[in-house]
Parts: sequence; C-alpha cells; structure tokens
Amino acid sequence: MKTRNFFIVSLLGAILLSACSEKKVEFSEKDAFAYITVLDESGNPVGGAPVLIYDEKGYEAFQKDRTAPALGGALTLPDGKVKYRLPYQKWFASGSRVVTFVVMQEDDPDNYRIWTVRRTIRTAQKVQIDFKLDKDLKTVTGTPLDIFDENNGRTLFGNAVYLSASQYLMGANRYSFVDAGVVSDLNAFGELKLDGLSDKMAVQPQHGYFVYKDISLREFPSGSWGVSIAAECVNMYVSDWLYRNGKVVGITVQYSVYQPANPGLPAWDTVYDTKLSDERGVTIPLPTKFGACECVSADNKSLQFSFGEDHVTIRVMSPTIGKEYRFYIRSGVYYTEAKLRVVA
Repeated sequence: MKTRNFFIVSLLGAILLSACSEKKVEFSEKDAFAYITVLDESGNPVGGAPVLIYDEKGYEAFQKDRTAPALGGALTLPDGKVKYRLPYQKWFASGSRVVTFVVMQEDDPDNYRIWTVRRTIRTAQKVQIDFKLDKDLKTVTGTPLDIFDENNGRTLFGNAVYLSASQYLMGANRYSFVDAGVVSDLNAFGELKLDGLSDKMAVQPQHGYFVYKDISLREFPSGSWGVSIAAECVNMYVSDWLYRNGKVVGITVQYSVYQPANPGLPAWDTVYDTKLSDERGVTIPLPTKFGACECVSADNKSLQFSFGEDHVTIRVMSPTIGKEYRFYIRSGVYYTEAKLRVVA
C-alpha cells in the first residue's frame, strides 16, 4: 500500500503558517524546551518527520477526532532531531502542564498509526522526547528552525553559520550566501544563483537565500563562479523575526538541503582514458542550455581545450603514461571535475 500523509502534512502546514503570521514571537528565560528525536525501526534517524504537540484539552479532543488542531508542531532535522521551544506565556502561565507529542502516519482514512509520548513539563524545564517507530514514515521537506543572533544564544546552522547582532547571516569563512529576493516559500526559489555571492548577508523576512559551502564553489578564468554538482546546497526561507521584550533577537527560517541538478555535464570525478596514438585527447559532449561552457585545467597549463558548438576536445600538452590530468568544466552556475588519464 502506498503511504499517504495528506492529513498530517496539511495540519502541520496550517500550524506553521499560523506561526509565521504572528508578528512577534516573544522569547523568555522561563520557556521550556523539548529535545525531540525520531528513529525508524532500525534505529536510523527520520528527517522531516512531523511532530504534533498538544496540551491537555487538545489531546482529549485529538483522541476523539484525529483532525483536532494541535497547539504546536515541528519537523525533525535531517539527523532525526529537533529542538522545540514551549513559550512560557503560551504554555506555563498557569503552572506545569501535561504535554503530549504525537507522530502520526495515515495510509487512508481508515488506516493510520499513532505514536505518542506524554510528559509533565514545568517552567524552564528541558526534556528529552524519543520516538522509536516500528514502521517506515514518509517525510516532508522544509525544516523549520529558530536562529537566535549572537547576543541571544548564537544558534549555529551547519556548525558555522550564525546571525550577527545586526541581523546579518555570517558565513564564518565556511559558507557564502546569495539573496534570492522575495519568495513565497521554499518551492519558489527557481534556478540556483551566484550573482551577489557574499560571506555576509543582511536578512529580511519573506526573502529566500541560497546557502553554499565555500569548498563547493570555484571561480573560473572568466570571473564567473560555479557550484559543484556533487555539493550539498541549502535553500533558506526567512519567514519572520523572533522577538524578546519587543526587540528582534533572531529569525525563524525554513530550509531544505539538496544536491544541484546536473545540466548535462560529465558526472563528478569521471576519468577519461586516452592513448598517445589517439592524439593524446578526448572529445566530450557539452550541454547548451546555459550557452557557452568554460574549461580549465587544475594547473592551468597541462591541457589544451578546443570548443565546438556542443562539445570540447581536450588534449594533453606533454603526456606522461599513467598520469591523470585534472580539469573543470562550467556550464552556467554549475561545474564538474573530471580527469584525463594517459594510458599505453
């Protein structure tokens, strides 16, 4: 049976949309935190798993009607974990609460599975919530995350990216950013962009940002940049500011991690063999979607490139039997790395 999660995705989407519409999300030292982990039946992390969070009355309603709205919701990160904040004013103004965390999988209206964890939680408490699923769970994309600035906890994204006190994304010499402009959500980013690449970027709500690891970027002789087709890239959508005592202390984002689409370049780390009798070279088809391609050897001297309309011929200038000559090909904002090996 094909798994469908329409209800759970729709309900969680409504929660997130509602949260994003709030203009001020107050942060307090009295807030509690739930550290949630979701593992599959083999003990592997389940990224993108929706977790619904109910108070006492909400869970009573849920037991009678599984479409009952939750008071909160979160999606696990790729490592199967997520840190969820339970604001004091929303949850604990009248004292400790019994909080129920729910993961639900629905195959159809009459076939569904529910996993629950219940905890009595008090003000400022930190609790661990662990789910071990005994069935595969189809996940959704777009992971929410609160990023507090360097004066208010300094949340690290990718163990490096942080938000400065003046609300700039900072790459910490490991990441760079491109502003995608105003977008409606993670599905509205379009093609990758490298124009305006910077390791420091001012953020604005309702803007999208392309996030790149610096080691995945290469500048070509023309001055154009390319991102490796073997890299992991991030689309980050800033949905709103985070506030404390009326002051901005961070941002709420949604993000997705993915590998760039290959526009038709050779696969990463492809090795081409050439013989001395074959004029010490090979001809490689090239994509034409983004116009002319650009090639360069790793040492800028060992290889000669001759371009046709839809191909490039690469020759070794002074070949050595058994040696591999590394080169790079760029098409638009994408590039690949390959090798030319001289064989007997």
